[in-house]
Amino acid sequence: MQDAVPTAAEVRGLGTTGGGFAVVLSLLTTLALTQFLWSRSLGVVPQAFNWLDDLLVVGLGFLALTRRPRPVPLSHLWAGALAVFLVVALTGTLANEVPAGRALLGLRGVLLYLPLYYAVVVANIDRGGVRAVLAVLVGLALVQFPVQVVEFLWGIVRFGLDFGSLADFAVGTFGTGLANALGLFMVPFVALGVGMWSVGAGARWLLAAVAFGASLVLSSGRAAALLAPVGIVVILGMTHGWRWLASSRQLGRLALIAAVILVAGEAYYRSTSGAGLLARLSPQVLLQEQLTYSSESSARLAYYPVTWEVLASEAASPWIGLGPGNYASGAGYLTNAPGLNLIRDVFGQWETDRETALNSQLLTSLGEFGILGVGSFFLMLALLLRRTLAVHAREGDPRSRVVLGAIAIGQGVFMIGTLVEPVWEDQVIALPFWLVTALVTTMVQQPADTGRVLSAPPLASTPTPGVPVVGNDQSEPR
Repeated sequence: MQDAVPTAAEVRGLGTTGGGFAVVLSLLTTLALTQFLWSRSLGVVPQAFNWLDDLLVVGLGFLALTRRPRPVPLSHLWAGALAVFLVVALTGTLANEVPAGRALLGLRGVLLYLPLYYAVVVANIDRGGVRAVLAVLVGLALVQFPVQVVEFLWGIVRFGLDFGSLADFAVGTFGTGLANALGLFMVPFVALGVGMWSVGAGARWLLAAVAFGASLVLSSGRAAALLAPVGIVVILGMTHGWRWLASSRQLGRLALIAAVILVAGEAYYRSTSGAGLLARLSPQVLLQEQLTYSSESSARLAYYPVTWEVLASEAASPWIGLGPGNYASGAGYLTNAPGLNLIRDVFGQWETDRETALNSQLLTSLGEFGILGVGSFFLMLALLLRRTLAVHAREGDPRSRVVLGAIAIGQGVFMIGTLVEPVWEDQVIALPFWLVTALVTTMVQQPADTGRVLSAPPLASTPTPGVPVVGNDQSEPR
């Protein structure tokens, strides 16, 4: 049987197996992570342009259904969790008499990129293709910082150094309203840069980590600012071991990294809000802002009792929720859902001329899919994370371990981020999650018939100008 290990030519390019599909995935990713810049921020294309990636994903999923062989099932437990979620959604739709169009839009919000996952797994891209797609993601992450700098300077010209005006202004290519999503997006990339530098991939990765971190700071995402140091510690522990991390030398390096983060955050918050980093991130300030509604704060915690009251009094059952698209998701706003109207003025939002926004996927999905639906979806995500951790544990190459560790961190952010952002519905977060998760599955399935699951050359570089390499540059076939 033919060896599944890529040749040197395949390592340098997209490879022969699935190479064209890797190009399609790269273009789709670029579209999803830049479309709102053209439509929302600059207004050079109509809003309908934002549906293009949806159509492409559905098309890829449809084509994947006709492909053979079928992918190896992830697990019966994962399939069972997905089945429970779909049954809950259908039951909620019927029990709450949700119109079919609204329900389909509600399901689209959280399951849009599941066809992409399936299409990537079936395509069985080789490792050259995997490297190419990951390199495009790294390149898109690097592009955010210079774009944000331009946006931030333009914001200073317009508003001065005012945190209230600048907090959501430097959004990179993600578009208006997605600054917080950009911060969460950067967390695994900060970890990736530090991790690659720690295994000797070169100082350019440390510079990349600085650029990713600066982009995170400019996004003003405080949740991301708290998660980034955790991601750095986790990536180093996963790559080198926790005993190595606990040595005095490594603790000194961590202290240096922490000092850089603190100085950058302090300078940003002090110049824009007058309060330092520790003041902006103090538990007392965060709780006060989240528990008390105001025209400036998100008040996420204040909406928990409100959401539960709606579930208890209006839903057919708190276990199944109000039905897909029938609360505060994007579909709820598009269709003016009854559940959304129940909370639109609960804090007197109309008097402050502010639209209700829960800014939390957990709240939104709890309202629409209930306890069972949210629980089953989290179980699906946890099982995907477990697979990534299993692949990481079997990988021997340090640089590949860093990449897999960063992917695992990103998957963790996709779950934790539900507290502060509708991450399951944000294309700029959801597409990268499902894409890289599918690539991990592909890495496992691809060489299964050769017994060389992870002994192929590690995730390596592709000839993308200005993009740091992801792994070793293999000049000879293994």
